[in-house]
Parts: sequence; structure tokens; C-alpha cells
Amino acid sequence: MTPEELNKPSVPIGYPMLMLQITEEHGIDRNTLLSKASLPLTIFSQPDAKISILEYGRLCIKALELTDQAGLGYEFGLRNTMTTHGYYGFGIVSQPTIHDAILFAARYARLRMPGWKLSFYTENNLAIMEAVELVPFGILRQYALDMMLATLVTSVERVLPIREKGELWFDCPEPKYYPQYRDRLPPCRFQMGVNQLRFDIDLLSMPLTTANATTAKLAERECERELALQGDTEDFIDKILGIIRNVHGEYPDLESVARQLNVSSRTLKRHMSRHGTNYQSLLDKVRKRDAIYLLRETQLSLEEIAYRIGYTAPSNFIRAFQKWTRMSPNEFREIHR
Repeated sequence: MTPEELNKPSVPIGYPMLMLQITEEHGIDRNTLLSKASLPLTIFSQPDAKISILEYGRLCIKALELTDQAGLGYEFGLRNTMTTHGYYGFGIVSQPTIHDAILFAARYARLRMPGWKLSFYTENNLAIMEAVELVPFGILRQYALDMMLATLVTSVERVLPIREKGELWFDCPEPKYYPQYRDRLPPCRFQMGVNQLRFDIDLLSMPLTTANATTAKLAERECERELALQGDTEDFIDKILGIIRNVHGEYPDLESVARQLNVSSRTLKRHMSRHGTNYQSLLDKVRKRDAIYLLRETQLSLEEIAYRIGYTAPSNFIRAFQKWTRMSPNEFREIHR
């Protein structure tokens, strides 16, 4: 995301309001929290108001500090409801099938979770919703990750028996506070290298008892209107990531990607810089994804995996993988046997 996008009001006021409610239950006066976060109380009197990601991040940091509750991300996500999500929530439950509901949730997720990119795909006999962070969360990363996946659960649990039929994958180690929330979440697996909600593909065809074509159309229209107001069209970075694919052991270079986008390499660099990234960072993101898949799903040697994702020396691949995941490729493979 660009600096302008980080400062643009994009977080619906319902989410800060929920945070105020949760912190009050932990004994923190809302005026104290808002003062610490430099947010005016008056903004909460406007039902359609929004604050920026940076402002919301400041609020969360102060809430964590004042409550001394490291598990606030889980708490926040699990307390979200259809009414908190507004048209986004109503759009999910009014779709004809679970498949349609999941597609709707992925399509418009950035309206409610603007720091994340949510994608949906199938793999073997599984349906997978994957969350990829769009901003460097820094000290808020654990909170943001807990909040995102717990919110994803509450977003789809009205249409999908996710606690019984699903599983959450986290790329981080298990937090010390996780046992407090274990019974309120689907089964969770940690240090998986990705952040996903996974469930049986057979569930996708199930019809929804809450389906309503009129409500679905109304919700879609309102969500499209919000996207238009945000100036939010197809993500430029997504286009680049879609082009960076491994073909015969090689990834395209910057110039090749620029040609496919019909821009000069200089223009491509400028666009990536505006989005706070560069070509090497995007290439590493794709390499990480491919390395995780090969380590988890194949028996290829580290030398072969290193070669397939563009490293001439296995030692360079091992160092890169440790940087991406905070563990060695062998440790990762051992965990996922």
C-alpha cells in the first residue's frame, strides 16, 4: 500500500467502536484510550465515518499497552458480528451457496480488513482462503494476524460449519495465550509458513438457508460503491504477482514483467515504489510461496528445490528461507511430515 493509502480513511468506525467496548470491559475508560491514541470522541457519532489504517494501528497499540492483554487480536476477531461488518456481512450470508459466499468474502475483504489481501483457491480436496499482509505491521503483526484469521472465522461461520469442519493455519509460532481461545476457534496449526482458513471442498456446493437474491444484489451494489469511493480497482501488485511465475525453473526478470504490462521498466519501478515495494521483494514473496509448497508436498532434496526457485547454491536458499520463516527448510519439513 502507498503512504497515501495508509493515511486514507478506510477502516469503518464499527471496528474502533468494538475495540473501545472490549477495552472498557478490561477496565480502560474510552476517553483515556482515545486520548492516548490521539483520536477525537466526536468521530464516533458519525455512523458512516472511517479512520485510516495508521490511526487504527495507533488505537490498537494503545489498547494492548493499557489492557496488558496480548490476546486482544483473537478477542476482537471473535467478537465481530454480521452487524459489525455491515453490508459486507449481509452480502456473505445472502449468497445462494457456500462457494458464492466465500467468493463474495474474498472479493470485498479489503473493505473491512484493508491491511490484508484475501484470496480463495482449491487444492486437491481442500478449499483455501489465504490472507497476505499488504502493510508492514511491525510490532502489531501478531495482533493483526490473530485478528485477521479470527475475523475470517466470524465472517463465514454463519454459512459454514467452520469450527467443526475447518482448520486455521498460522505462519507464526503458537502464542502463549492461545490456550485461552482454543475452544472458541477451529483447530489451529502453527508455523505453517502461510496464513489460511482451510476446509473440505465438498462443502462449497452446500446451499445457504439465508440466501436472498435481493439482499445479495443490494450488498454487492453497496460494496462496489465503497470500492469506487476508495478508488480501489484491481490491485496493481496482484497483476505483477500473477506474472511472476516459475516456468522451467526460471522466473521472469523485471524487464519481462514490464513488457507484459505494456510499460517501461522505469515506470514499473516507479509504480512499485509508490506501493512501498520493489521487484526483488515481490520475487522473494513468490519464491517463499513456491518453496513452502515444494517442501510440504514433495520429497525433493533441498538442492533440487533451491534450483527450482532460482538459487544456484543451496546455502543461499537456506539463508533466504530462514529469513522468510524464522526456521530452516529441514525444520519446516520436519514439522509438516
